[in-house]
Amino acid sequence: MPKRDEKRGRRGFAASVSLGVPLGFIVTFALFMIASSLILSGKLPESAMKTLTAAAAFIGSVVGSVAAVKRRGARRLATGLINGAVMFLIMLAGTLISNGSGAAQGLTVLLFLMSILGGALGALFCLRRKKHKRA
Repeated sequence: MPKRDEKRGRRGFAASVSLGVPLGFIVTFALFMIASSLILSGKLPESAMKTLTAAAAFIGSVVGSVAAVKRRGARRLATGLINGAVMFLIMLAGTLISNGSGAAQGLTVLLFLMSILGGALGALFCLRRKKHKRA
């Protein structure tokens, strides 16, 4: 049995998450721009902003974790969950830097749940199905 280099596995994990997180943020920001243009044009009420923010975070996390899991190939659920957690931590850091400590209240728990659930769902999209043998 050949020896496996431990650094190679870690590098693959970091590379896959570093691919998934920016891709997830690109999708999230694109959805934010679409939602803000619909709200500014009056087609959606301003009260829908919290829901749209949570939906954008969820969809961005799903897309980012699918990309990360496809690149990694192994430990799918862990890769998806870590991708969602990293996305949440970056969003939380950006919120705290831009608005201060008071901004991390109402929407923070919802963003955390949407990011983690999106990461898990993206990982589940990439699961391989077992092939049944015909009798």
